[in-house]
Amino acid sequence: MAEDGDSDDAGSENTFTVDKGLRFRHMKTMFSDMDNDERKRILTELLMDCDGKLLGYVANFVAPRLKRDPFGVLPNELCLRVGILIHFRANSMLT
Repeated sequence: MAEDGDSDDAGSENTFTVDKGLRFRHMKTMFSDMDNDERKRILTELLMDCDGKLLGYVANFVAPRLKRDPFGVLPNELCLRVGILIHFRANSMLT
């Protein structure tokens, strides 16, 4: 006979996985409905509970999303001038 918390049912693991998926979707929906101040608070609380290894994972996940292509943000005329300047500097270093 199974003790409390143990189960011999083959479907109990599947039920747990489905329940976990529903909770994840519920949390994601709740997060989407929050304003930025509420989001900041919940993210702060979650990150405070993370160890160094998990924070490293978060940093590696977030860092590429924060990078911006300067040529995608700057006006075309300025991008062209920067490109010309880089080209001339590179050529002058070769001679």
